[in-house]
Amino acid sequence: MDPEPQLEQGTTGEGRRHRRALLTLVLLLIPVVAALAVPVYSRATPRLAGVHFFYWFQAGCVLLAAVCLGTALVLSGDGERPGREEARW
Repeated sequence: MDPEPQLEQGTTGEGRRHRRALLTLVLLLIPVVAALAVPVYSRATPRLAGVHFFYWFQAGCVLLAAVCLGTALVLSGDGERPGREEARW
């Protein structure tokens, strides 16, 4: 009985890194595409609290960008550099 062939250890990690990089790219593109989709939000109605929808949508894009960029930073691993453990409380 032959043992099952083992995949190289780097192959699994490489695929995981590729998927993580792809997800990071998608997360970075979401706010850009939302902000560039002007026909979607270039209107006065509906009004929320008396303010045109255009302004509410822009504010939402800023919040969406913050969430997407923060998630992309965590996924990319750039937030964790060697030597930062000492600086944490």
